[in-house]
Amino acid sequence: KQWYQRRVAITAGDETYPEYFKCVCRFISNCPDPSVQDICTDVFGILGSRLDGKEILLRNSAAVGEVIRVVTERLVCGTSEKKRNWINALSNVFGKPAVFLPDLANVSEEWFNCCHNGLIGYVVKMAHSGLDLIVPACNFLNTLIQYKFGVDALMNVPGWCEKLVDRRHLKSTEAEAARYTLITALCNALSDEVNNEVLIQLNTYVREGPKSRTLTNPRIALED
Repeated sequence: KQWYQRRVAITAGDETYPEYFKCVCRFISNCPDPSVQDICTDVFGILGSRLDGKEILLRNSAAVGEVIRVVTERLVCGTSEKKRNWINALSNVFGKPAVFLPDLANVSEEWFNCCHNGLIGYVVKMAHSGLDLIVPACNFLNTLIQYKFGVDALMNVPGWCEKLVDRRHLKSTEAEAARYTLITALCNALSDEVNNEVLIQLNTYVREGPKSRTLTNPRIALED
């Protein structure tokens, strides 16, 4: 992994960067060695976290969409460690950089449409009761709701609000903080999108603070 990370740094801005990116995509999709797939998925996330890397992703949007399709299919059936690494990589890829990129929103929506069907519902379950996956799942949802398509996708998940305001599975300070950050962002993103009952639940959660043990809404939808 360290070799791959150094390679990313060495090739940034160099003419070999695009070829390196193509190699990473090919290994994620087709390499028979799962460990190499995982390393290259990590590198894919590193590329997505860098401005120069994100520009490469935008110029190769079709290849990125295929990688996202593969990674999100694996996400629903991998081990906890693999799920955490994959979802962190996706958060980086969908994240907005400090510098405005004019095509990012439209291309990100195209990438999102490549995701495995039901991905958001699955991530909401992880954010609700995924134990050590709560933090990366909340972070991923927080990244997606920066986009209108992410807000729409979340609101189409049955029981999403009841799950996210349920604190019973938050066993660590990190999980509490990640959920609180997500709910706070949702209060801002959804003010004109949802009914008053949902806003009351979200605002109550924020008002109670990250460590409250109050069951904000006892009517929790826990369908599998």
